[in-house]
Amino acid sequence: MESIITGTGSTSYTLNESRRKEIRKVFGDRYSLLNNTDLISFTSLYIDCEATARKLVSYYKSDRGIPFTRSIRSLKIIDIIRAAEHFNLGLSEDEIKLIFETEGNRGRKSPRQLKASLMANKATNDLDEIIWRNKELSSYMDKWINAIKSTIKLNS
Repeated sequence: MESIITGTGSTSYTLNESRRKEIRKVFGDRYSLLNNTDLISFTSLYIDCEATARKLVSYYKSDRGIPFTRSIRSLKIIDIIRAAEHFNLGLSEDEIKLIFETEGNRGRKSPRQLKASLMANKATNDLDEIIWRNKELSSYMDKWINAIKSTIKLNS
């Protein structure tokens, strides 16, 4: 790492060649959301799942008199499960965990884990997993979304 002392007395750092190479790699990776319909579909579905989960958790907590902060902090799996039960979505705990679990190994990662990796660092192995498991992952997320849509129609 190269440092430069500026006229104001503070130190400014420049990126050395190996760091610049890593950043170029991020821009040059073979995966681009613009060109991969599986990644676009996956991302769109997961965003819908997480956004609706956040809303359901906030409604559940409001109904129960539990404080809820609207920050972007992590959703707790237990809160999602309780909200799904509260609103009688008809999904099992295992079905919910298939979408929102935060721990899993290669070939068994949840959409939540894979989304985090996609957004944070474009990890090639996780991107590959999204693509080769796209149908499976989409079916989990579709089940969540359809359960919510069904509940909305029943309760309207």
